[in-house]
Amino acid sequence: MQAGREIKFRAWNKVDEVMVLPERMFCQKGNGTVWHVDFGKKSGVLGQGIYVMMQFTGLHDANKVPIFEGDILEDFIFNKRYEVIWDDYGMFLFNPVGTTGNALDYYELEDEIAKCATIVVGNRYRDPNLLEVANDASRT
Repeated sequence: MQAGREIKFRAWNKVDEVMVLPERMFCQKGNGTVWHVDFGKKSGVLGQGIYVMMQFTGLHDANKVPIFEGDILEDFIFNKRYEVIWDDYGMFLFNPVGTTGNALDYYELEDEIAKCATIVVGNRYRDPNLLEVANDASRT
């Protein structure tokens, strides 16, 4: 990651089942906790269970699509699928879906993207079916 990287978010609206981009975010004075998000015509107070916030990883896929937490990636060289997660240690991991194996870290995924074989194919909220284990022998 480079210093000064772009920090941006998106949110899944669980009521309307749409992905939205916040126009503004307001933080609680003192501790920086985000408590209110302005989505233009709609606003929301976090903690009411309506919005799921997702942070940009700082990476783009082979098609230059920004990769966010919650995205599902497909690696066409190794025929693997990954879910982007934020782990307990404060970093993004790219967790394999339907296979055994270790998650990739930021730098390992960056190398995979450089091979032009990894693209965003969906996200966990809009496309939960992409997280299902395929009955395809090539995914084992």
